[in-house]
Amino acid sequence: MGSCSRILWRLCVIVVITVSLAGWHRATSGSGPAALEGHSGLRRQGERTDVQLRKDWLRCAVLASRLLSTVRQEYRDALVSQANRCTRRYLSSVDGEAPMAYGAPHVRFAGQDFELEMRGLSPYLAPSFRFHVASDVAIPSYQGNPRPQEGFGVPVALWAERCTDAPHCDLFPPEGVFRPATAWIEAGNESARPRLVIADADRHGPLNRGDNSYPLASDHAAFYAWGTRSSPLRRLGVYGLLGGREVGRRAGLYLLGDYDPGKRPLIMIHGLGSNPLTWAKLSSAVWNDSELRDRYQVWHMVYSTDAPLLVLRRRLQQHLDHAWGVLDPGGDDPAR
Repeated sequence: MGSCSRILWRLCVIVVITVSLAGWHRATSGSGPAALEGHSGLRRQGERTDVQLRKDWLRCAVLASRLLSTVRQEYRDALVSQANRCTRRYLSSVDGEAPMAYGAPHVRFAGQDFELEMRGLSPYLAPSFRFHVASDVAIPSYQGNPRPQEGFGVPVALWAERCTDAPHCDLFPPEGVFRPATAWIEAGNESARPRLVIADADRHGPLNRGDNSYPLASDHAAFYAWGTRSSPLRRLGVYGLLGGREVGRRAGLYLLGDYDPGKRPLIMIHGLGSNPLTWAKLSSAVWNDSELRDRYQVWHMVYSTDAPLLVLRRRLQQHLDHAWGVLDPGGDDPAR
């Protein structure tokens, strides 16, 4: 069998696996007696069905990754689509599992061991972080309708608790450190253990396999949506105007990404009785535009608005001076 025929056969295998899994999902996700009977059968099978589904999605993702370096141009889009679909289904099925240790060589999901490779991820995700598949995160209306960048891999949102042992820790929001990333599954160095790769798409660049180059998919909206989902800022802004003290305890300048000495900061300051979420749409627009993202970094100011204007100006300047003192004590970064 020639190399082209082998590639076509493997693509057919991937399609068969995907179609079979999709058919199973349609057959058991409806309503009425037939669906109820199907669900009853699944209950009898117990966890065995979930385990088999995960294995099938994983096998599909690994098989697709092996073809990336040899697939012909006319089959590339179909292969990338299948690889992403299988990877997304697998990662969604293990979403919410135990946190991943930053820099660890291995990780385990639902009884499956993986080699773990992190490429360009923020060091502030240490010592451990969790993930959500970006397409599973609901984007609130106040954030607009940002569109993810299509490509290879599955966009994910990462979250870690805010550190407490360094001066820069209080420059991150109390809700934690949230970052966008892209994940994919490939065959590992050990035959029985696949590799999970989680990369910062902006720092990583295209994925090269043989003579083929694949731009990475990315989503720069889900991480912020996850971060603001449990934030009390929307109500605290109004309370702060009326004399509430909680927003004052959270007052400060917050970085929503890693500090980059070469990017100019866009410092967004909310108005009377408001909060930084009022800038969510503009922030998302900056993050989702590659040219703007390469030139600017977004910082949000939080403060209580129940004081005279001159007092507020002094407080904001103090927050800004504190941030620069931590980030650029020498005062010579181009970001200034």
